Amino acid sequence: MNQDGPKNRPEPLNFPTFKYVFTPENFTESCDLRGDPELWRYLGAVLYQVPIPRDAKIALQVVKDLITNFTGWDCATTTDESFRVSLSHFQSGSGMSTGASSTRWWTEQAFPLVETLIAHELQEYERLSSDIG
Repeated sequence: MNQDGPKNRPEPLNFPTFKYVFTPENFTESCDLRGDPELWRYLGAVLYQVPIPRDAKIALQVVKDLITNFTGWDCATTTDESFRVSLSHFQSGSGMSTGASSTRWWTEQAFPLVETLIAHELQEYERLSSDIG
């Protein structure tokens, strides 16, 4: 989690956004496949100005729904941890993992991280809002 971000932020808007969730600094390099960082960047670009719902669980569902719509992987029902999502949009050469994303990595590492980052953003927004108000 980027601890320096809040100091450099402008005054809060009327709502927190996903802008500070999907940053390169927040991405863990322990991903499984080469498509995982590409999917992270894609989520950051698409959700950059999208308001974060006030409930972290609902906000995480927004992320999962976007992944499902983009990849075809139903994050809520696919339990096979070895399942790979082939993302033709992100294929950048040859190799087995190019353009592929690991459902195991997203389920075990990325989603818990995203939920933590969302909760942090909501708390930070509340703190900044109360300092101004």
